[in-house]
Amino acid sequence: MMRSKILKRLGGFSLVEVVVSMAILGMIVTAGLSLYLSQQKQWVVQEQVADAQQNVRVAMDELTMNIRLAGCGDLPWGMLAMELMDTDPDTLILRHNPDECRVNVARNVHSNTVHVREDPRCFEEGVRAYIWDAAGHAEWLTVVHVAWNQGQGWYEIHGSNNFDHNYRKQDNPRVMVLQERKYYIDHTTDASHPALMRSEDGLPAQVFAENIEDFQAAYVMKNGTISTVPDTLQNVRALQIELRARTERQDSDWIDPDYEDGYRRRVLISQVDARNVGL
Repeated sequence: MMRSKILKRLGGFSLVEVVVSMAILGMIVTAGLSLYLSQQKQWVVQEQVADAQQNVRVAMDELTMNIRLAGCGDLPWGMLAMELMDTDPDTLILRHNPDECRVNVARNVHSNTVHVREDPRCFEEGVRAYIWDAAGHAEWLTVVHVAWNQGQGWYEIHGSNNFDHNYRKQDNPRVMVLQERKYYIDHTTDASHPALMRSEDGLPAQVFAENIEDFQAAYVMKNGTISTVPDTLQNVRALQIELRARTERQDSDWIDPDYEDGYRRRVLISQVDARNVGL
């Protein structure tokens, strides 16, 4: 009898004890997994918010730099250093002439070659240039070669393609290294991923900053008022810029009350002095 009791004590856990232990272990694992998944989701959301903040800051830094450059150097007749289109989201075009690189055309232009008397050393291979005349003709060209015709005394600027127009000497044509940047929001290419687009020097636009869904701009006038259509750029003192970025994906557990969706948004507003535009 004594041996039977000893064997009973050494027989291990009962089925009830095993079931209870497994249930408790399951609850602990479930709670731990739930906590891990919750923390993982929060980490993903915070990472997306950080990306949105970075995107909007980079975009604002780019705009700030080029707004301050707008109007630097000589520009073609009638060309504005800054153009703002109130299109909601807005469109902004900024222009300047780096190093005031410009030469007068000395002979009629019929193909892809421009003859000048001045030294065109600032027209380096691969640079985008702009030709225009008093008759209203204008277009972009990519410089592929600059040469000096020693026998004739001409400098020659060769473009990559033949021009669309003939430029006559009597219309006083000129060529300059013009930098033009156009910014706008693209909602159509990928509706779920709006982007701030940038077109440089007449070339097709490229994505500059992802998940930027709104761009608003307005002129700050010398009397302190805000305007989208100023009477003249001479009265402009600054440009007020507002950019709104959002996360790449929606948060299924959160709703933005203003937009009734799950995107988290960050807005950045800045007022940038127009150094070369106003008085």
